[in-house]
Amino acid sequence: MLRSVKRRLDYIRIQLENLLEVNARQLEELSPLNFASSSKESMELRMCVMQMQEMSMSFSLQYLRLQSAIQQETREFTLLSNIMKARHEAAKNAINNIR
Repeated sequence: MLRSVKRRLDYIRIQLENLLEVNARQLEELSPLNFASSSKESMELRMCVMQMQEMSMSFSLQYLRLQSAIQQETREFTLLSNIMKARHEAAKNAINNIR
C-alpha cells in the first residue's frame, strides 16, 4: 500500500511540475508586450491562466492530502513495530529468566 501511495505522490508531483511549467509559459505570453490587440483574445488568455491556477491549487490540495495519508500510515506502522518489538523483548526476557 505504501508503494502505491508513493507512486501516486510521484505522479502528482510530476503533474504539478508540468503544470507550473505550462503556467510559467502562459504568464510569459501574458506580458504587456505580448498582449493580443483584441480584448476577446486577452480575455481568453486570462481565463486560461485562471483555469491553470485553479488546477494548480487542486493538485496542491491533492498533494497535501496524500502527504497527510502517508504520515498517518507511517505513524501506524511505527506504532505496530514498537508493539511487536516490546512483545518480542518480553518473550525473550521471559525465556532468558527461565534458563
